[in-house]
Amino acid sequence: MGISPATPGAQFIAAVKQFGKRYPNVHLQIHEMRPSKLMEGLREGQLDLMLCSQPASRYSDGFHWTELYTQPAVLAVRKDHPCRKARSLSELQNQQWLLQDSLDKSRIGLMFEQYQIALPERVIECSSGVMFCELALNTDVISYWPSRVLTYVQKLGRELEVLNLQEEVPPLNISLVYRNQEQITRSAMALAEELMYVYRNPNAPKLNEFEGLTMR
Repeated sequence: MGISPATPGAQFIAAVKQFGKRYPNVHLQIHEMRPSKLMEGLREGQLDLMLCSQPASRYSDGFHWTELYTQPAVLAVRKDHPCRKARSLSELQNQQWLLQDSLDKSRIGLMFEQYQIALPERVIECSSGVMFCELALNTDVISYWPSRVLTYVQKLGRELEVLNLQEEVPPLNISLVYRNQEQITRSAMALAEELMYVYRNPNAPKLNEFEGLTMR
């Protein structure tokens, strides 16, 4: 299966652990990829299913999409950024943006379209999580973050300021995607069911997502 780098880990780990108990002899391969590569792998049959942070409206492949997790997101800038007091998206249109996905596939692209503002032309795409963080901290970019990840980064003493815009920043929701039940194996469908259970059931077992993690 494939997962997006934005996938919340606590629920995912709980699902994998439970799946391993039910299917101890199944060889599970987990690939972390950007959404465009995840879609490519699903189309070509290299993946049975995936957890994707992209909206279904950006694709027309006829896959089965189930939204699992609502993940609030924010725009942030480094400390002392010249636009840290911006209050509208239009003020940021000419700034340099830092995204992990291409603008035409990202929720930021949808945000500009929703508010009828021209898409920014200065965009850095960075698929590396560590380098994304370093660029956000040390350059004058506007970066897009899941709130839970930014909170964790801030707890490590890394200084990023959340922008307080009048426009609503789109959430970075996570969806389970597969082709259809006729084309998915029994074990893959069982894993899909475990994922749906742990992400959508408030009584499902959870782990402390960031326990033991460090960032260097």
